Amino acid sequence: MGFEAHLTYRFPLDRQQERFRELILYVSKRCEDAIYFGAVKLNKILFWSDMWAFRRLGRPVTGAEYRRFQKGPAPTLLPVVRREMQIEGILDIERRKMFDYEQERTVARREPDTSLFSVEELRIVDEIISQFWNENAEEVSDLSHDVIWLTRENKDPIPYEAAYLDPSPLTKEEIDRTYELARRFSWR
Repeated sequence: MGFEAHLTYRFPLDRQQERFRELILYVSKRCEDAIYFGAVKLNKILFWSDMWAFRRLGRPVTGAEYRRFQKGPAPTLLPVVRREMQIEGILDIERRKMFDYEQERTVARREPDTSLFSVEELRIVDEIISQFWNENAEEVSDLSHDVIWLTRENKDPIPYEAAYLDPSPLTKEEIDRTYELARRFSWR
């Protein structure tokens, strides 16, 4: 059994599906005045909210499974859940022309139930929204093509533990320590 078997691709949380649905509504409400807010940006806000919460709190916000796609990470169940929410009348998809492409904007038709989330979780989501506020779909997609995305092939699931990967260049001390360990343990 390799190390991949010990990675977390879905994180079991109480009321997990409700949390995912309510976070979609929350992000949609918070981004209703954003110039750039379509499906790609929603995907990235959900992804980074879960990853940063996992890194900071030891648990994600929704526990959803994410996969690597050409335009970056996305929650596996988002298309199905979005469709269900549309049928229930709690979410609409508005198509808006944005320069040379069409934006699929999620519009919440009711207020989200924020009681499902901790103050810390919502703070992380708000930080991610703020960070991406002025970014368009291409820009947030490019930002998501980082070390986490690079470790996967298209359609591969992304483990939550990838949140701990650091894209920063290694320091001289880290490089020296790696060489020291490689010599000591005969790594090749």
